[in-house]
Amino acid sequence: TAFSLLTGSPPPIMKFIQTCLYLAVCFSCSVEKTAGFSTQKTMNNSIGSKFPQGSKSHTFRWKSQDNLWYNHRRSVISERNALPFNMVLSGEQTLQGGIPIFSVAILLGYHVGLLRSEKSGIPTWRSCQAKTRMKWSKHVRETEGWLYAVQTLRNAITANTFLATTVLSLLTVISGKLWGLIRSFDALSGRKRLMLQFASISLCMLISAYEFLQSARLMTHAGFMFPVVKGDKVDEIMRKSQISQWLGLRWLYISLGFILWAVAGEWGFLFATLALVKFFKQIDKVPAGLDEKDLI
Repeated sequence: TAFSLLTGSPPPIMKFIQTCLYLAVCFSCSVEKTAGFSTQKTMNNSIGSKFPQGSKSHTFRWKSQDNLWYNHRRSVISERNALPFNMVLSGEQTLQGGIPIFSVAILLGYHVGLLRSEKSGIPTWRSCQAKTRMKWSKHVRETEGWLYAVQTLRNAITANTFLATTVLSLLTVISGKLWGLIRSFDALSGRKRLMLQFASISLCMLISAYEFLQSARLMTHAGFMFPVVKGDKVDEIMRKSQISQWLGLRWLYISLGFILWAVAGEWGFLFATLALVKFFKQIDKVPAGLDEKDLI
């Protein structure tokens, strides 16, 4: 529903994921309630057989029932916690585990739709920037404006290296904080949850830094190729450098959602995902003040 409100018409895969998640939560809740009702009914029958209605101990029936039910629940909870990897989950735990999966599915579905729209010919800001850099490379080669090209490439390389070092510095600070929290947790389930969050944040930020460095490497290579290589090979390298820079920024934005997951929990991750999708829709479209024909 949230994806439909943000994007208008969700793709079929998002409808399938939403339906499966809804059915899984309903099934888990119904199984838990059915199991609790059947166990309660069995306990009532067993206590009723031990204390018939006409017996002297009938007055103590409900007190004994409460004690037996309390002891039974404690044994069930201890057995459930003893299972490996928490195989038996309650409905609330299933819902909390499904929210991050649903959030990741929203982000994945949005970017799949973005790639499909680009393949169908709809211009986006990413495709316009890539084609603009190819036109810039062709202009530099035809006019032999090497000094202008060197200055532009130098500024772009400096920006990419600054972003890469900033991302790695942020990852170092976040790693120190999360690692201290992981070591302070005594419960195994809490450690696993924090380790998953830490791995997600680290993966997004490492990929972001790699893409920024890849963009800087391609631009450095293009600077050496301009005077000596003929043809449109440099144009293709400049297009790849723009795509790498776009991926670096995109993975950096996505890491903010995983950071909020560690700070605000599963619901914070979901709200951050919805806000990111709304933000992506604004920055992925061509600005209204620019002429698409000039960019393409």
